[in-house]
Amino acid sequence: MSKFHSMVSRRQFMKGLGLTGTALGITSLTAPTFHDLDEALTTTSASLHRPWYVKEREYGDIGIELDWKLLKPRLSTIGPSWLSSAKEAAVPSFKQADFDKALEAKTKEIWPNYTGPTTRDYAFANACSSVGLGGSLAGPVNYAANTKQGGFKVPPAPTPEQLGLPKWQGTPEENNLMVRAALSYIGIGPAIGASELDEKTKNFFFVNHKPDWVWDETISQTYTSTDGKTQYLPTSNKYVVVSNNMGATELGRRSPSVLAGSRILGANIETVSYSRVAFAKNFFEEFIRGIGYHCFYNHSLSMASPWAMWSGVGEHARMGQLFVSPQYGANLRTNFVVFTDLPQAFTHPTDGGVTKFCETCGICAENCPVGAISMRSVQRSWDNMCGQNWSNDVQAGGTQTMWNIPGYKGWRVDMRMCQGCCSCKFSCPFNTTRDGNFLHSVVKATASTTPIFNSFFRQMETAFHYGKQDKDPESWWDDPAAWSIYGADYRILQP
Repeated sequence: MSKFHSMVSRRQFMKGLGLTGTALGITSLTAPTFHDLDEALTTTSASLHRPWYVKEREYGDIGIELDWKLLKPRLSTIGPSWLSSAKEAAVPSFKQADFDKALEAKTKEIWPNYTGPTTRDYAFANACSSVGLGGSLAGPVNYAANTKQGGFKVPPAPTPEQLGLPKWQGTPEENNLMVRAALSYIGIGPAIGASELDEKTKNFFFVNHKPDWVWDETISQTYTSTDGKTQYLPTSNKYVVVSNNMGATELGRRSPSVLAGSRILGANIETVSYSRVAFAKNFFEEFIRGIGYHCFYNHSLSMASPWAMWSGVGEHARMGQLFVSPQYGANLRTNFVVFTDLPQAFTHPTDGGVTKFCETCGICAENCPVGAISMRSVQRSWDNMCGQNWSNDVQAGGTQTMWNIPGYKGWRVDMRMCQGCCSCKFSCPFNTTRDGNFLHSVVKATASTTPIFNSFFRQMETAFHYGKQDKDPESWWDDPAAWSIYGADYRILQP
């Protein structure tokens, strides 16, 4: 990577793209006018946290076709699941031992001289898993089981009425900024969007969880029945705040390995993020209560990717059920989706070139140890990749568990094989940070506005490994610049 930076000048790179003469004139049709490249890279004309090349779509247009006759809430208690026990019971072809062997082979492929994990690697992995959602490498242990995704039981914050103060009053735009500030402080973000709960987006919920969810138009805040079987959800909480927390970008480049985490339930970056979101849930609930409003949240309540795409937090990608941000790549972890009656200005879906780039990339598929992601030759389709449909699904009274839902024309991960090792996330070319080199920004901007160069960028990624795992796991322990606060490189947080 450093060799690439030292060998290619701006002029050489632009010439390599063909961005001279007529070709440069073509790209100017799709981009704003700037006096020079530096001005283009530092513009603040775009909306908050979005560079100029990320365009807004119309509300409801997420860049892929949808069939609302087939899109409906999924029964959360029957897959898809990353748990090996669930897969081995439902999918005869899946064996945990085979998955582990494939993961080990992928590690050897990336680092032929890597001698394997050390004592401190195992200690680190088990510590991360102990506070997250899952178990340790020694067994299914969760030392903070009370956190899960329900948060902690805490005394409620005083309301404005109890303090003798007026209820907060702000415009939807002011409320957006306030929410961004509060969540950023607690470690959620930087991609924070706002959407609307309506009859269509109610399909982004799971159903028949324990307790069952029931919509209620007569209440202002959620509550659970005395028998614990039903949770009532207020439709008045129609404003949806959508975000994630930032993953450990540098640690991800050491995956797959025990240090980065690749067994049990995903990477260590994932397991820690669940605990962080559980903490943020309590923080945000009490903040909203303290300004005189209501909200409800539960990680098991709603799906992550649809809300992310609906609110402009991310875009559909070859990784299927996951999403990718044109700015932050696949570094966003653990959905944080809160429903509130605090008015929000809705943020629109975006077109930052992610979905189009995935058509010619496929690097995530090449990095998947078990081949659960469609290769580059496979384009978006209505096929749900498991040969099943609603007609014979358990949820519809049938005999089979449908591992992937139908209803959208896109890509899907084969959930009969995936176990959440996150090798796909860590290899995404969009994971590049703002490290002072202009090429990263130019590539992203060009991919967004002029996709004819995507094949060239894909080849460049293969040669120079911007997103690929390219750091020996042991090097992380000796590199303070790779640690960062919460594991996220501060440079990637820049707009």
